[in-house]
Parts: sequence; structure tokens; C-alpha cells
Amino acid sequence: MLLIEHTVETEAPPQQIWKIWEDVKNWNTWDSGLEFSEIDGPFHTGTTGRLKPKGGPLVRTQLTAV
Repeated sequence: MLLIEHTVETEAPPQQIWKIWEDVKNWNTWDSGLEFSEIDGPFHTGTTGRLKPKGGPLVRTQLTAV
């Protein structure tokens, strides 16, 4: 399994950041490298989903720590 981690520092309040992360179907509005993204339930540890990078294969995902 591939594990990808990324860190960004911001002054935005946590509630604002979580609102953006939980809106998985709209990730492609701020990540120009995605065709689409979706999850099969709530934004909780264990939830599975899919995303499609532009020009890349479909990727199955699982939230491992939320």
C-alpha cells in the first residue's frame, strides 16, 4: 500500500479546513490535478473511496487516520 503524507501551514481556522477536506466530491475545484474524487460514506477513519488523477489511472483510497 502506498502512503502519501503532505503538510501545509495556514492561519485558517480548523473548522474551515475540515469543511474543505470533508467535501471530497469538490476536491477537483482546488486540486487541478484531479478529474474527480468520491468516498463511500462519511469522512471518518476506514471510509473507502476513489479518485482519478488527470492522465492517470483510477485510484482506490481509504481514510486511515482522520
